[in-house]
Amino acid sequence: MENGLVSWFFSKLLKPQITYEQFVAAGAGNFKKLPPGWKFRLKTLDQDLVERPADGLATIMADEHFNVYDKTGPGMTNYKP
Repeated sequence: MENGLVSWFFSKLLKPQITYEQFVAAGAGNFKKLPPGWKFRLKTLDQDLVERPADGLATIMADEHFNVYDKTGPGMTNYKP
């Protein structure tokens, strides 16, 4: 798995009327502008994702909608594409 971010919190703070299904259907259109080189992808996993942050330190960030993401990369999860 390449470096990326895994979403684990969906917020309705800014748009209380939006459903999770609507947010997912809009995909990258939810974001004003992704940083250079970034992509929006969605994958529903067949099993629970187990994260093992590098050096035991988790890097967490939020987007403009207050959705929360964990940084991930090679060797940091049990996910095998």
